[in-house]
Amino acid sequence: MELSYSATALSDTATSAAGSAAADEALRRLSDNFATLLHSPDLADGFIIIKGEPDHAIPVHRCVLSARCPFFRGFFSKIPKGEEPRIEMKDLVTEFEVGVDALNAVLGYVYSGRVGLPPGEPNKCADEDCLHRCCKPAVDFELGVLITSSKFEISELVSLYQRRLCNVLEFVVIDDVLRILSVVYMHSHSCMNLFTKCIKTVAHSDLETLTLEKALPKYVVKQVMDLRPNPPPSESQSADSFNNHVKKLYSALDSDDFELVKLLLDERRTSLDDSCALHYAVSHCHPKIVKRILDLELANINHKNSRGYTVLHCAAIRKEPEIIMSVLNKGARSSETTPDGRKALQIFKRLTKYVDYKRPGDEVKSLTRDQLCIRLLEQAEIKDSVVGEPSVFHPDAGDDLHDMLSYLEDRVNLARSFFPLEAELAMATAEGGGALKFFVSTTLDETQEQKLSRKKALSETGILCQLIFDLLYRHIQAREMMYCFSSP
Repeated sequence: MELSYSATALSDTATSAAGSAAADEALRRLSDNFATLLHSPDLADGFIIIKGEPDHAIPVHRCVLSARCPFFRGFFSKIPKGEEPRIEMKDLVTEFEVGVDALNAVLGYVYSGRVGLPPGEPNKCADEDCLHRCCKPAVDFELGVLITSSKFEISELVSLYQRRLCNVLEFVVIDDVLRILSVVYMHSHSCMNLFTKCIKTVAHSDLETLTLEKALPKYVVKQVMDLRPNPPPSESQSADSFNNHVKKLYSALDSDDFELVKLLLDERRTSLDDSCALHYAVSHCHPKIVKRILDLELANINHKNSRGYTVLHCAAIRKEPEIIMSVLNKGARSSETTPDGRKALQIFKRLTKYVDYKRPGDEVKSLTRDQLCIRLLEQAEIKDSVVGEPSVFHPDAGDDLHDMLSYLEDRVNLARSFFPLEAELAMATAEGGGALKFFVSTTLDETQEQKLSRKKALSETGILCQLIFDLLYRHIQAREMMYCFSSP
């Protein structure tokens, strides 16, 4: 009797397991069937528009979205019958530019109920040594999924990606933590754990108060400052006095008021180095203001701020080719490293998507802004590593102004013929809004003053031309070496 009961129990267990497996298989097929709808634009009855070049219109199905998300159920109920719904992501998420891959990841979960693997190449930065877990493209993807999920009221996806970001927060550079905090505070109701951890991380960092005030609202800055240890009263008073003057200097830079900047510096209550005003200008101001501050030559171009960053490091974070060019032109050393050992080139590469950096081929005539910046920094590193690098000016050019102008014109002309985009950038950074108008004299009776202005403008293209010629010289050397090895 007992044997018969055991056999029956085993039979019931097997039947139950088979039924469970069949149910799981049915759910998997249902999930797969719904997932295929996401890639069936002919059946779609709405679109989600996401910013890009050109803008991406992702086809969606209002019945699926309404059944899965309360947000969409409310949204579609307000659309007049017969009208095709079009959702603009830039109107829904104003504080962060959500990428196509992040939106597709969220929609993939909505349709299939499964969390897919992160995209490969779009999730990578341009640094080959990076693990692509804590670099900006990887963080941007996860932050994009988190914010989109929060906006679409998908709580389970919010919880998952909030945990993922909390787990990598201690390994992310502090600039990215500050950026995460500046985005997440608007969604703190659904991302409280991440918000709290960001506050604590920033509070224990070396970010200056002025930097925090620039990036965060006042009440968030107050929460950060409340967690920081208070300095002694005497130190606090002197620091407040100094910071107030620095704030005036930064405010003048923000207003592009160059004359006020000079007046504040003339008071000698602070200097460009002490206030790190050049670092601030490179990080936040218009390239023309940066160039005017650089032309004062009142700052050590390789001076490090309290975080151990040089002006070139700040320029790499800014990702503005004209500013990188101006800073290199004033003698910034690309070999300088941050306290964690990063050079400007590595900083830039970890901020740049690999797909934006990747070149289609060696014969490309035009470069993107990211490619141009990376090429400038790469060539600057090559130049810094060469011992006894020749001067920008040719030794045989002589002191004669006419000969010098002819030499500079030939040099720029050659650079333009090989690398037109880079040469145009070099001319754009020159005195007077561009060296192009100084390229050839427009009058036969050019005055000495006009010649000197033209020489100054053309001379400022020198560093980029030098980098171009370094590249060409090494290319020629490589070709000659290949010829020698291939010769019998």
